[in-house]
Amino acid sequence: MRTQQLVHRDTRTEKALAKLVQVLERHTLLCSTDNPIPGLPCFDTAASKSRWDRELRETVWDTLWGAAVISYGNDLGARSDLYSIMPVYRLLDGADVVSQAPEAGYAVIDTITGIVTVYRDAAPEDAVYNTRVHLDGRTGKKVLSDVWCNLALAGVPVCPLELYGDSTILYPWEDKGGFAVTHAANDEVSVPLVGYVLDPDTSEVVYLHIAGHKTALRSIWGTLSNGGSSQGLSIAASGSQHYAYSSHNYDTFSDDVDTDANLYRLIITDRRATDQEAEGSAYLVIPRQAEDLDLNEVFAARLNALLPIPVLPEWGKVLRGYGIRDTDLLTPCLCGGDVAKAFVIKADSGDKDDETIGGWLSLIKGLIQSGELSLTVE
Repeated sequence: MRTQQLVHRDTRTEKALAKLVQVLERHTLLCSTDNPIPGLPCFDTAASKSRWDRELRETVWDTLWGAAVISYGNDLGARSDLYSIMPVYRLLDGADVVSQAPEAGYAVIDTITGIVTVYRDAAPEDAVYNTRVHLDGRTGKKVLSDVWCNLALAGVPVCPLELYGDSTILYPWEDKGGFAVTHAANDEVSVPLVGYVLDPDTSEVVYLHIAGHKTALRSIWGTLSNGGSSQGLSIAASGSQHYAYSSHNYDTFSDDVDTDANLYRLIITDRRATDQEAEGSAYLVIPRQAEDLDLNEVFAARLNALLPIPVLPEWGKVLRGYGIRDTDLLTPCLCGGDVAKAFVIKADSGDKDDETIGGWLSLIKGLIQSGELSLTVE
């Protein structure tokens, strides 16, 4: 099932659009590609000739429709009301131009394909325009501005004030720097990367959430399941690139994202992140949306899967605190996307019967002796 999530809302422009109707009754206005306003004829100021007019004491642009000057609203009698869409360009003379005050609307973007569909608020069931935009490094505000520009160039008088993401998966993820358009690739294909976890020591894939065409996903899975020690995946995420290898110890899950477009998703997880028994190391993977997750209990369960002694759920908070302070016990993994944090929990090395061996066993023994951990359940 597809869900729409609000990406960006323009809270300042609705009042300006209402005032623009009155202004257009008295003036003919143009807009620039740097500040597009759907419904107004649009021109590229950088590509247009301009000159200084001594009589007007301002710069005049020669446009396809005639001479125009820049306006910040003072000469239109509406500076404060139109501030959010300034500047515009007032046509001085020339051919008759049809400038339409745009209607308010909203836009829905398919975050996998980048295809945007625009609707009018007055008729939300009927799409008025479709376009495609680039997401990489752009904020929701910039994406909506790109949509405005395409609408202005196409002559469609609708101003979407809200941008919604429409997908069954949270891709690409958005941070302060804009959308992070990330990919996983082998020698044959590259697919959108929804989330990932890599072991910091071995560079093995712990968790991989990818989306795309079924054939491409099969190719990525084939590299991990059949590839040798020298074959791996390229992970391009968060402004960096990593080379990741297979642990050959995975469970998989797949379902459809959009069957009409042949889009699917595939989730690959190392069993040491989920199985009740793990050897050598275990993984703690914390999803980005984990409001209802008791991290202390989950940590205790993963440690219990690794150690030869039982670990009570009540011990999770204390042991996780010690582990975070000691990277020899609990080491952060490389992660991103729909994963907020991930750690590799390392098993004790050496003879487990040797009481002098450091690590989790000696830590637990010491905490029980000091009374920080209790063997009784209250």
